[in-house]
Amino acid sequence: MALCTYNCTNVATHLHGNFEIAFGRRRPGRGQPRVWTKLVVGAAVLALAGRAHGIPPELLETVPSDVVAAYFVNGADSARSPGQIGHTLELAAFLADQAHRVGLLSTLDAGTRMWLDTLAAASVVLTYPHAVVLFEISAAARPDGGHRLARLHAALIVRTGGTNEELVGRIQHLLNTYTNSDQTLLSTRSVHGHTAFMLQDRRLPSWATITWGQRGEYYVIAVGDGAYERVVETITDRSKSLAADLWFTKALAQANGIGAPVAWYVRFEKLYRDVDASLAEKISRVMNAIGLAGTQRALWIVGRNDRSVEAEAVLRRNSGDEVTTIAGKALLDTLGGSAIPEEAGGYAIIDCNPRRVLQGLCEAYLAARSPRAQQSTRAFWRNLEADAGVCIERDIIGHLSQPLVIHNYPPHALRLPFAWTIFIRISGDAGALRRQLDRLLEAGRRKLVGNSVLQLRHDTDGVWYIQYGLAGPGFVVTDKWLVVSFSPYAVRENVAHLSPEAGRQLE
Repeated sequence: MALCTYNCTNVATHLHGNFEIAFGRRRPGRGQPRVWTKLVVGAAVLALAGRAHGIPPELLETVPSDVVAAYFVNGADSARSPGQIGHTLELAAFLADQAHRVGLLSTLDAGTRMWLDTLAAASVVLTYPHAVVLFEISAAARPDGGHRLARLHAALIVRTGGTNEELVGRIQHLLNTYTNSDQTLLSTRSVHGHTAFMLQDRRLPSWATITWGQRGEYYVIAVGDGAYERVVETITDRSKSLAADLWFTKALAQANGIGAPVAWYVRFEKLYRDVDASLAEKISRVMNAIGLAGTQRALWIVGRNDRSVEAEAVLRRNSGDEVTTIAGKALLDTLGGSAIPEEAGGYAIIDCNPRRVLQGLCEAYLAARSPRAQQSTRAFWRNLEADAGVCIERDIIGHLSQPLVIHNYPPHALRLPFAWTIFIRISGDAGALRRQLDRLLEAGRRKLVGNSVLQLRHDTDGVWYIQYGLAGPGFVVTDKWLVVSFSPYAVRENVAHLSPEAGRQLE
């Protein structure tokens, strides 16, 4: 691999900038919810995309047992025909590659080009079984109440089977595109008898090294001193891996995780290590808000049963293990009718109370922000409620009940992720909910008057939607459901499915 003395200035700068965003330099104290939300949403995306094969047991044997967190993904469905685009990131990679070849990206700033190239590289990773592991993370307090990243040790482990050409090509492209000889240095060294490449940048802290290389059928990319070595040592000695951890293996069996395509594991007690009192308090508030107070370890599993997304969780608390079904086909009978279109390729029925979920998400979001940001956010919503004459808690959220239904009909023309439809059951008077929601959204629309980019629109059939260049997402209240989808068209398609007469009832 002809990497030689290439540098990676823009890669390193871009990475460091995103670390500081996540830990609140630009939005103080916002890091934790964003991290866990991305894990949950990423698992749901992969499950609804139809990944059917389980995580290879061998992949579990590469992850050290003392990690803070780990995220496992089986990889793309290898059954598709050659040349077929398997997921949205592959389409993004294809378009970015073509744009590079004809010079369309030359006028973009380096940060934007870096995002496009990162997505293209991620598309390659997603075709293989892989794990993302976090060994250590710490943050330092800032005078404004936020925190900045002080140290991070993490690794990406990709089970390529020794077929590394495409992945190495992506790394080579990043180095060729974003390198100069002023700030960064690339070197090679031997790790357990195998060659590894190491990138250092003088603008970053001394711990922020990037190391990568092949070890047998695995390709490892690590950040932080010693992270690469820890993975290689575990591949060499599997007795140090998660697969040998008694609690993990027991929880995997309890959650029916053997054969599941997506899983993630967290040791929450380790999040408190090496953090100051203010950050520890933020973590505690967030965990309380999302129902994880007192949790020491947790394992989540997401898989498929025919069209249904199945999700299980095992939480280790002081009193013992709790096994919970989050979503599954067994909840289909609770819908009281055929709410899911036959044309939907996948669906998830989630056993949750929307009121508690929304309250928990709001509390977690606020708990992770600075006191000043909390005050500003609360003031905005209080003013909106006053303008509309509506209490969101009582007049809107109070009308919603369980379960929550998510499906992927109608399909988005570009098969974009998150292009789903969501049904939230209405309890009580649907007409009252519709009137109160209309009043709240009308007040919001008045606040957007004069905004030429973002607009809120209300059609005569009752469908509301956001206009931000494209139309969507949209939502409407029927007699039984609050329907939310990625576009007004998708909303109307689902309303027609629920009841041929529903459209006329909304007028």
